[in-house]
Amino acid sequence: MNFTDWMLQQGAVLLTSTEQGLSLFRFPGTERRVEFHPLRATEIPAADIVVWEDVWHRHRKAVQNRLLSFMGKCQRLHGRLCRVQRITKPEAETFLEDWHTAGYTGAAYHFGLFRQKELVAVASFSKSRTLTKREKPLRSCELIQYATKGGYRVAGGLGKLLQFAAEDRRFEHLMTYADLEWTDGAVYRRLGFKEDSHTEPIRFLVHEKTRVRVPAGRQDAVAAGWVKIANRGNIKFVKLV
Repeated sequence: MNFTDWMLQQGAVLLTSTEQGLSLFRFPGTERRVEFHPLRATEIPAADIVVWEDVWHRHRKAVQNRLLSFMGKCQRLHGRLCRVQRITKPEAETFLEDWHTAGYTGAAYHFGLFRQKELVAVASFSKSRTLTKREKPLRSCELIQYATKGGYRVAGGLGKLLQFAAEDRRFEHLMTYADLEWTDGAVYRRLGFKEDSHTEPIRFLVHEKTRVRVPAGRQDAVAAGWVKIANRGNIKFVKLV
Protein backbone atom coordinates (compact mmCIF):
# COMPACT_ATOMS: atom_id res chain seq x y z
CA MET A 1 0.00 0.00 0.00
CA ASN A 2 1.38 3.42 -0.90
CA PHE A 3 1.61 6.31 1.54
CA THR A 4 -1.44 8.19 0.24
CA ASP A 5 -3.73 5.17 0.43
CA TRP A 6 -2.50 4.33 3.92
CA MET A 7 -3.02 7.87 5.22
CA LEU A 8 -6.54 8.05 3.76
CA GLN A 9 -7.29 4.69 5.36
CA GLN A 10 -6.38 6.24 8.73
CA GLY A 11 -8.85 9.09 8.18
CA ALA A 12 -6.33 11.80 7.22
CA VAL A 13 -7.46 14.58 4.89
CA LEU A 14 -5.58 15.02 1.60
CA LEU A 15 -4.97 18.75 1.16
CA THR A 16 -2.81 18.89 -1.97
CA SER A 17 -0.99 16.56 -4.36
CA THR A 18 1.49 17.48 -7.10
CA GLU A 19 2.50 15.81 -10.36
CA GLN A 20 5.86 14.93 -8.80
CA GLY A 21 4.04 12.91 -6.13
CA LEU A 22 4.36 15.29 -3.18
CA SER A 23 1.25 14.94 -1.00
CA LEU A 24 0.14 17.05 1.94
CA PHE A 25 -2.26 15.69 4.57
CA ARG A 26 -3.93 16.91 7.73
CA PHE A 27 -4.31 14.56 10.67
CA PRO A 28 -7.94 13.86 11.62
CA GLY A 29 -9.20 16.21 14.31
CA THR A 30 -6.13 18.46 14.30
CA GLU A 31 -4.34 21.10 12.25
CA ARG A 32 -1.05 19.17 12.29
CA ARG A 33 0.10 18.45 8.74
CA VAL A 34 2.26 15.67 7.33
CA GLU A 35 3.96 15.69 3.95
CA PHE A 36 5.08 12.77 1.79
CA HIS A 37 8.17 13.99 -0.05
CA PRO A 38 9.42 12.11 -3.14
CA LEU A 39 13.17 12.17 -3.75
CA ARG A 40 12.78 14.08 -7.02
CA ALA A 41 10.30 16.66 -5.72
CA THR A 42 11.75 20.17 -5.96
CA GLU A 43 9.53 21.84 -3.35
CA ILE A 44 11.05 22.72 0.02
CA PRO A 45 9.46 20.61 2.81
CA ALA A 46 7.04 22.82 4.73
CA ALA A 47 4.72 20.58 6.79
CA ASP A 48 4.92 19.83 10.52
CA ILE A 49 6.11 16.30 9.71
CA VAL A 50 8.04 15.28 6.60
CA VAL A 51 8.19 11.65 5.44
CA TRP A 52 10.76 11.16 2.71
CA GLU A 53 10.18 8.49 0.07
CA ASP A 54 13.28 6.49 1.08
CA VAL A 55 12.35 6.53 4.78
CA TRP A 56 8.83 5.28 3.97
CA HIS A 57 10.19 2.37 1.94
CA ARG A 58 13.03 1.38 4.28
CA HIS A 59 11.33 1.93 7.66
CA ARG A 60 7.63 1.77 6.85
CA LYS A 61 6.57 -0.04 10.01
CA ALA A 62 8.28 2.55 12.21
CA VAL A 63 6.85 5.46 10.22
CA GLN A 64 3.33 4.05 10.45
CA ASN A 65 3.69 3.49 14.19
CA ARG A 66 4.90 7.03 14.82
CA LEU A 67 2.12 8.57 12.75
CA LEU A 68 -0.49 6.41 14.49
CA SER A 69 0.87 7.63 17.81
CA PHE A 70 0.41 11.25 16.69
CA MET A 71 -3.19 10.37 15.78
CA GLY A 72 -3.79 8.87 19.21
CA LYS A 73 -4.26 5.36 17.83
CA CYS A 74 -1.95 3.60 20.29
CA GLN A 75 -2.43 1.89 23.63
CA ARG A 76 -1.28 4.14 26.46
CA LEU A 77 1.08 2.58 29.01
CA HIS A 78 2.37 4.18 32.21
CA GLY A 79 6.13 4.23 32.59
CA ARG A 80 5.84 4.00 36.37
CA LEU A 81 4.44 0.49 35.96
CA CYS A 82 7.43 -0.61 33.86
CA ARG A 83 10.98 -1.51 34.85
CA VAL A 84 14.29 -0.51 33.28
CA GLN A 85 17.39 -2.61 32.69
CA ARG A 86 20.50 -2.65 30.52
CA ILE A 87 20.06 -4.60 27.28
CA THR A 88 22.55 -5.92 24.76
CA LYS A 89 23.51 -4.29 21.49
CA PRO A 90 21.81 -7.07 19.43
CA GLU A 91 18.59 -6.60 21.41
CA ALA A 92 18.68 -2.84 20.89
CA GLU A 93 19.59 -3.16 17.22
CA THR A 94 16.69 -5.51 16.50
CA PHE A 95 14.23 -3.26 18.34
CA LEU A 96 15.41 0.03 16.81
CA GLU A 97 15.58 -1.39 13.29
CA ASP A 98 11.91 -2.24 13.72
CA TRP A 99 10.64 0.83 15.54
CA HIS A 100 12.90 3.85 14.92
CA THR A 101 12.34 5.84 11.71
CA ALA A 102 16.12 5.97 11.13
CA GLY A 103 16.75 2.31 11.95
CA TYR A 104 19.63 1.47 14.29
CA THR A 105 22.44 4.04 14.11
CA GLY A 106 24.86 2.63 16.68
CA ALA A 107 25.56 3.51 20.32
CA ALA A 108 27.72 2.53 23.29
CA TYR A 109 25.01 1.76 25.87
CA HIS A 110 21.41 0.60 25.57
CA PHE A 111 18.57 0.49 28.10
CA GLY A 112 15.19 -1.15 27.76
CA LEU A 113 11.82 -0.43 29.35
CA PHE A 114 9.86 -3.59 30.11
CA ARG A 115 6.21 -4.22 30.88
CA GLN A 116 6.64 -7.52 32.68
CA LYS A 117 8.75 -9.46 30.13
CA GLU A 118 7.77 -7.39 27.08
CA LEU A 119 10.29 -4.83 25.78
CA VAL A 120 8.21 -1.71 25.03
CA ALA A 121 10.83 1.07 24.66
CA VAL A 122 14.57 1.46 24.10
CA ALA A 123 16.97 4.36 24.64
CA SER A 124 20.58 4.33 23.43
CA PHE A 125 23.47 6.51 24.62
CA SER A 126 27.00 7.49 23.69
CA LYS A 127 30.09 6.98 25.83
CA SER A 128 30.57 9.71 28.42
CA ARG A 129 33.04 12.55 27.96
CA THR A 130 34.19 15.37 30.23
CA LEU A 131 33.13 18.95 29.55
CA THR A 132 35.98 21.15 30.76
CA LYS A 133 34.95 24.63 29.57
CA ARG A 134 32.80 25.24 32.67
CA GLU A 135 33.20 26.38 36.27
CA LYS A 136 33.68 22.72 37.11
CA PRO A 137 34.15 19.73 34.78
CA LEU A 138 31.00 17.76 34.01
CA ARG A 139 30.60 14.17 32.87
CA SER A 140 28.40 14.40 29.76
CA CYS A 141 26.53 11.86 27.64
CA GLU A 142 24.36 11.98 24.52
CA LEU A 143 20.94 10.40 24.11
CA ILE A 144 21.26 9.04 20.58
CA GLN A 145 17.97 7.23 19.94
CA TYR A 146 14.64 6.53 21.62
CA ALA A 147 11.72 4.51 20.28
CA THR A 148 8.64 2.70 21.54
CA LYS A 149 7.23 -0.59 20.34
CA GLY A 150 4.48 -0.51 17.74
CA GLY A 151 1.01 -0.03 19.15
CA TYR A 152 2.18 1.62 22.38
CA ARG A 153 2.63 5.12 23.75
CA VAL A 154 4.49 5.06 27.06
CA ALA A 155 3.68 8.01 29.31
CA GLY A 156 6.78 8.89 31.33
CA GLY A 157 8.81 6.18 29.61
CA LEU A 158 11.60 8.38 28.28
CA GLY A 159 11.99 10.21 31.58
CA LYS A 160 12.31 6.93 33.45
CA LEU A 161 14.94 5.64 31.02
CA LEU A 162 16.94 8.88 31.30
CA GLN A 163 16.92 8.77 35.10
CA PHE A 164 18.05 5.14 35.16
CA ALA A 165 20.80 5.77 32.60
CA ALA A 166 22.11 8.79 34.52
CA GLU A 167 22.39 6.72 37.69
CA ASP A 168 23.89 3.72 35.89
CA ARG A 169 26.44 5.65 33.80
CA ARG A 170 26.96 8.41 36.42
CA PHE A 171 26.75 11.35 34.06
CA GLU A 172 25.79 14.88 35.16
CA HIS A 173 25.04 16.47 31.80
CA LEU A 174 22.91 15.17 28.94
CA MET A 175 22.52 16.33 25.35
CA THR A 176 20.36 15.21 22.47
CA TYR A 177 19.02 16.36 19.12
CA ALA A 178 15.41 16.81 17.97
CA ASP A 179 14.86 15.99 14.30
CA LEU A 180 12.93 18.95 12.88
CA GLU A 181 11.26 16.75 10.27
CA TRP A 182 9.40 14.97 13.06
CA THR A 183 9.24 17.22 16.12
CA ASP A 184 9.84 20.69 17.53
CA GLY A 185 11.38 19.18 20.67
CA ALA A 186 8.38 19.70 22.96
CA VAL A 187 8.92 16.34 24.64
CA TYR A 188 12.45 17.37 25.65
CA ARG A 189 11.29 20.72 27.00
CA ARG A 190 8.74 18.91 29.19
CA LEU A 191 11.60 16.81 30.58
CA GLY A 192 13.59 19.88 31.57
CA PHE A 193 15.93 20.17 28.58
CA LYS A 194 16.98 23.64 27.41
CA GLU A 195 17.37 24.58 23.77
CA ASP A 196 21.06 25.10 23.01
CA SER A 197 21.39 25.65 19.26
CA HIS A 198 20.14 24.75 15.78
CA THR A 199 22.16 22.70 13.32
CA GLU A 200 22.22 23.45 9.61
CA PRO A 201 20.26 21.16 7.25
CA ILE A 202 22.22 17.98 6.52
CA ARG A 203 22.72 16.91 2.91
CA PHE A 204 22.38 13.27 1.90
CA LEU A 205 22.73 11.15 -1.20
CA VAL A 206 19.94 8.61 -1.71
CA HIS A 207 20.06 5.77 -4.24
CA GLU A 208 16.78 5.70 -6.14
CA LYS A 209 16.59 1.89 -6.42
CA THR A 210 18.00 0.67 -3.12
CA ARG A 211 16.92 3.79 -1.14
CA VAL A 212 20.23 3.67 0.73
CA ARG A 213 20.94 7.06 2.33
CA VAL A 214 24.51 8.28 2.97
CA PRO A 215 25.97 11.69 3.96
CA ALA A 216 26.61 13.80 0.87
CA GLY A 217 29.66 15.67 2.10
CA ARG A 218 30.57 18.77 0.15
CA GLN A 219 30.80 17.38 -3.36
CA ASP A 220 28.47 18.85 -5.97
CA ALA A 221 28.66 16.01 -8.50
CA VAL A 222 26.08 13.24 -8.11
CA ALA A 223 26.66 9.81 -9.65
CA ALA A 224 24.00 8.20 -11.82
CA GLY A 225 21.18 6.66 -9.80
CA TRP A 226 21.74 8.92 -6.78
CA VAL A 227 19.69 11.94 -5.70
CA LYS A 228 20.88 14.73 -3.41
CA ILE A 229 18.46 15.87 -0.71
CA ALA A 230 18.68 18.00 2.43
CA ASN A 231 16.76 17.64 5.68
CA ARG A 232 15.63 20.45 7.97
CA GLY A 233 18.42 20.11 10.50
CA ASN A 234 18.03 19.58 14.23
CA ILE A 235 17.61 21.39 17.53
CA LYS A 236 20.29 20.60 20.10
CA PHE A 237 19.00 20.27 23.67
CA VAL A 238 21.00 20.04 26.90
CA LYS A 239 20.15 19.25 30.50
CA LEU A 240 21.87 18.97 33.87
CA VAL A 241 20.90 15.76 35.67
